[in-house]
Amino acid sequence: MSKANIRSSVLSGLLRGGTGIFLSDNAPQYNLISLFTALCWIHVGRHFKKMNPTNAIYQKQLKDFLLQFWMYYDWLVNYKKFPTPELKQQLQDDFDVLFSIETLTTGLIKPRHSIPIPIGINC
Repeated sequence: MSKANIRSSVLSGLLRGGTGIFLSDNAPQYNLISLFTALCWIHVGRHFKKMNPTNAIYQKQLKDFLLQFWMYYDWLVNYKKFPTPELKQQLQDDFDVLFSIETLTTGLIKPRHSIPIPIGINC
């Protein structure tokens, strides 16, 4: 599909009431699909797995964060199986807490999007 066809498809979607926002894992093949891309929060875990802090304090912060990060993911999997309005609200609150953690290195733990994305584990 040509760039012109892709842009035409995006514009057509916008005219039909679409948002023009594509949720992805930031793979380069998706760059031309939409006007805007929101990155799925779960994929930020890849970047944390690559980190190798040499300072013991940073090592502990990363270890603690990753534990919370993957626990939260497990809770999402459970929510998908047994959804309730109460658990949905708790997960939304916990997401905000998880990604508001302050570290000694400014901005170490922040999601890369600021667009509210509905709760789910599929990106």
